[in-house]
Amino acid sequence: MSCDWDIICVDCNAKHGFRDMSHAEDLTLALISHADAIVQIHALTLNNDVELVAKYPECRIDPTFFKAHQGHRLRPIDEYGRLSGDCFAHVACPSCGASHRCKLPAGHEAKGEPHR
Repeated sequence: MSCDWDIICVDCNAKHGFRDMSHAEDLTLALISHADAIVQIHALTLNNDVELVAKYPECRIDPTFFKAHQGHRLRPIDEYGRLSGDCFAHVACPSCGASHRCKLPAGHEAKGEPHR
């Protein structure tokens, strides 16, 4: 099954805008870990015919995104809105019964709320 990935700034909720980056969680993690290097070559891409291309030729890396969000918390996000590294289990509210996805880190200890 295909699952496309993007990068989101969790401080301001802006996304990079990658499209068709299926199964690219590792690539988005690598880009985030090299965000400062991408910012360093930002000036090179502004005034020259230089583009940064990801593993997928149709996916251009936008250094302006990394420059605008330098020092912010960047995380990989999949097409379903799940952040890489989160638990994703369903957590039911004991009062109203509504459920949502757990946003604690994967493998966390239970905090008294039932996971389904």
